[in-house]
Amino acid sequence: MRTYIIRRLILMIPTLVGVTVLVFSMVRFLPGDVIDQMLGEYRISIKSEQELRAKLGLDRPLYSQYFAWIGDVVQGDLGRSLRSDRGVLWELRQRLPASVELGVLAIAFSITLAVPIGVASAIRQDTWVDYAARSFSIMALSAPSFWLGILVITFPAIWWQWSPPVGYRHIWDDPVQNLQIMALPAAILGLVTNGTVMRLTRAQMLEVMRQDYIRTAWAKGLRGRTVVVRHAMKNALIPVVTVIGLQIPILVGGSVVMESIFGIPGMGTYLIQAIQNRDYPIVQGVNLLVAGVVIATNLLVDISYSYLDPRIKYQ
Repeated sequence: MRTYIIRRLILMIPTLVGVTVLVFSMVRFLPGDVIDQMLGEYRISIKSEQELRAKLGLDRPLYSQYFAWIGDVVQGDLGRSLRSDRGVLWELRQRLPASVELGVLAIAFSITLAVPIGVASAIRQDTWVDYAARSFSIMALSAPSFWLGILVITFPAIWWQWSPPVGYRHIWDDPVQNLQIMALPAAILGLVTNGTVMRLTRAQMLEVMRQDYIRTAWAKGLRGRTVVVRHAMKNALIPVVTVIGLQIPILVGGSVVMESIFGIPGMGTYLIQAIQNRDYPIVQGVNLLVAGVVIATNLLVDISYSYLDPRIKYQ
C-alpha cells in the first residue's frame, strides 16, 4: 500500500504540471486583459499603460510569465492579485472555509439521502417504494441546481414573503446562523449527485443481492439487517464510492453558481470576479487548488477500495 501511494503521489506531479500549462494558456485566450479593463474604467495615458504593464510583468513573453509563476508556486506563493495587489494565497485562506463547508454539506446530504433510498429501492423492488425512489432520482437528475436555487429564492418570497437568510457568518462565530445560511444551498447542490448515486446504489444492490453468498447468508438464518448492511452494502458501495469521487468536480462547478445566487463569499464568487477582471493569478491559483483537490480525492477513493473489499490489494 505504501509503495502504491508513493507512486500515485509521484504521478500527481506531471498531472499538475499539465493543469498549470492548460490553465495558464486558456485564461489568456480570453479577449482583453486587466490593463484593458482598467482602461475602460480610468483614463490612463499610453505611457502610464506601458509602465503598468511592465510593473505587472505583462510585457514579458508568455513563457517567461509562466516560469516565473511556476517558480513562485513551487515556493508556496500563488502570486498577487493584479487588481488589489493582495496575496492570492491569503485571499484563498479567507474564502476556502466557506467553499469547503458548502461542498462537505452537499456531499453529506447526497450520501445520507441517496444511499438509504437506493438500498430501500433495491430491497423493495417493483413496489411503490421502488417506483417513488426511481421517480425522485429522475427528478434530481433533470433539475439543474441553478434553476432550483432561483426557484427557492423567488417563489417563497412571492407566496409567503420568506427569503433565505443572507450575510455569511463563520461557523465558529455563530454555528446556528451559519447552518441556516448554508443548509439550503448545500441541499440544492447535493441534488446534483443524488440521482446518480441513488440509481447506481439500487443497481449495485440488486446485483449483489442475487449473489450466492447472499443466499447462503439468508439460508444460515442471519437477520435481514445483518445480510444487507454487513454482506451486501460493502460490496455494492465500491462503484458508488467511485461515482461520488467523480462528482467532486461537478460539486466545485455547482458551488460557483450557488455561492453567487446565495451570496456566499467562497472561492466560486472569488473566481467569477477574477475572470471578469482578467486577474490571471487568481484564476490560475483557484484552478490549481481545485485540480489538486480532485486528484487527491481520486487517490482517497482508490485507497478506500481496500477497506470496502479486503480482497483488493495494492502493490
